[in-house]
Parts: sequence; structure tokens; C-alpha cells
Amino acid sequence: MQELAVAAEQAVKTAYKAVMKPKEGTILTVARGCAEAAVRLAEETDEIEVFLKGIIEDGHKVLAQTPEMLPVLKQAGVVDAGGRGLLYILEGALKQLGGDLPVTLQDGHGIFRKGGPLGCHRNHRAEGLSGYDWGFHRMCCR
Repeated sequence: MQELAVAAEQAVKTAYKAVMKPKEGTILTVARGCAEAAVRLAEETDEIEVFLKGIIEDGHKVLAQTPEMLPVLKQAGVVDAGGRGLLYILEGALKQLGGDLPVTLQDGHGIFRKGGPLGCHRNHRAEGLSGYDWGFHRMCCR
């Protein structure tokens, strides 16, 4: 687990350096929270399922805070899509290992509201798009 924790820390450092003006409330913040959890959990367990589940749980806590960090997310009633995507990847890894964490969309975190997303003229959910397809919504409905 130590190697994974070190890799996660290094990935976060590299990601922050790669962004000209890093902002909190983005995938960077979620990745940093996951890396911090990885470092802590590497000291506590040698079981990969326990390790990943703990990282995911901490990641969800950070993700839930992203609207408080970025006003545009709060205004839209969404969490950061990149951070959510990162957690989907980790959840998929855990599921492949046989962990008991379900990989599902959580409606409270998407861009969709009753009557369509953010006043959009289209019903993207009926078209099969999830609440995390914010980029598509922005291209479609400027």
C-alpha cells in the first residue's frame, strides 16, 4: 500500500504543477483528499479492498465540499465532474477486486433538476445522459 500512497502523492503534486492556476473545488482537490487518505490508510492496512474503500469514502467527503469551494458549482447545484469521475475510476477498481461498494450515480450530485437541467430546452436525462455530463450540456445549451 505504501507504493500506491507514494504514487498518489506524486500524482497530485504533478497535477497541481501542470495547471497554470490551480483552483480548489476541482478534481485536484478531490485527488489531494484521496492521496492524503492513501497515506493514512497505508499505515493502517495491507488489504487493498479496505485501502481503496477508505480512499473512496474520504474522496466522497471532499467531493461533497466542492460546491462550497467554487461558486459556479454551488450556483448550478452540482459537484465537480472531474472529481466525481476520479471516484468512478476508483470505485470501478474496487468493484473489480470484489469490494462491496456499488458504482451508481447519485442524483443529488448531478446537474439535473425537475423540469430539465438548469432550464435547458432539452431533457438530457431522457436522452440517456447522466447528471455528470456537464460538458455536453454546456456545448448543447449555451
